[in-house]
Amino acid sequence: QPFKDLAERMSKELPPNPLDLIADTIAAIFDDIHSDPRKRSMLKVMMHLDIAFCDGSTSRASSFRHDMHENFERIFTLMDEKTKLPAPWTPDTASSALTAVIGGLITEWTLDRGTFELVPCGQMFIRMVLKTWFPLAQTQKLAITAI
Repeated sequence: QPFKDLAERMSKELPPNPLDLIADTIAAIFDDIHSDPRKRSMLKVMMHLDIAFCDGSTSRASSFRHDMHENFERIFTLMDEKTKLPAPWTPDTASSALTAVIGGLITEWTLDRGTFELVPCGQMFIRMVLKTWFPLAQTQKLAITAI
């Protein structure tokens, strides 16, 4: 739901700092998940169910990952209209990559693989990835055109 809300908000008015807003939203989700041990257990169960039910016989449209990808694609499309994503990125490929990164980070943390923590490591990694999509000059141009 947070990504859908973010996409709706950005479709009404693209903020001057869309990448920061995306990073802040993801960081808040990571903080919420990380701070409640019950959510980690719930995520483990959900991952097993997602694997069990996503065998090709169910609709892809019901998948949480698919919904997340669709919302990110809307956001990146809005951003791309203001200033083009650097090659080879498109709204679809950027959405796929970001969805994969988020899913991978949450999976690694949920399944207790290593000492990786969503807070602060996952949050910092997401910020680093998002900052590489637009060089500083393009980010400034995006901020100016959003005003």
